Amino acid sequence: MGRLLDMAFGLNSEILNTSKHYRYFIFLTVVLVVLTVLLNIILIPVYGMNGAALAVSISLTVFNIGKSWIIYTKFGFHCFSKHYVTLTILMLSVIAILYYVPFIQFIPNHMFMNALANIAFKSMLGSVLFLVPLFFLKVSPDFNDFVKLILNGKIFKGGHKMDEL
Repeated sequence: MGRLLDMAFGLNSEILNTSKHYRYFIFLTVVLVVLTVLLNIILIPVYGMNGAALAVSISLTVFNIGKSWIIYTKFGFHCFSKHYVTLTILMLSVIAILYYVPFIQFIPNHMFMNALANIAFKSMLGSVLFLVPLFFLKVSPDFNDFVKLILNGKIFKGGHKMDEL
């Protein structure tokens, strides 16, 4: 979850690193390391390996909130839009639905192949459950334009111009 949250915050690291405010990134990185070590010391004895994952997730959350706050105060913009609420609700809904999809025995007495088949099945199901509503909710104009190119066949036939992509 920490890495998903890290991806959701976008290019904050790159923005800070390439600006004159790179010193803030160095400071936040030190805070990240110290916080991760301290949380590992506290959480691993209690929760084991899950405590380590929780420590990293909490540290990444603090790190990303710090980067976003600095970018907002120094540059006057942030990486979120109103569509993040829609994306978050959609993502949590798909995760909840997939949580209740049971393990299916595709091949009798073959645990490894069944595990691979279930991963493929749940991935395809999750993709459909996420991408179809994403298209109809029109969250991203770029995504919708790309899907329209695919549905029209232009992306596979060639002959399209780069500005159409």
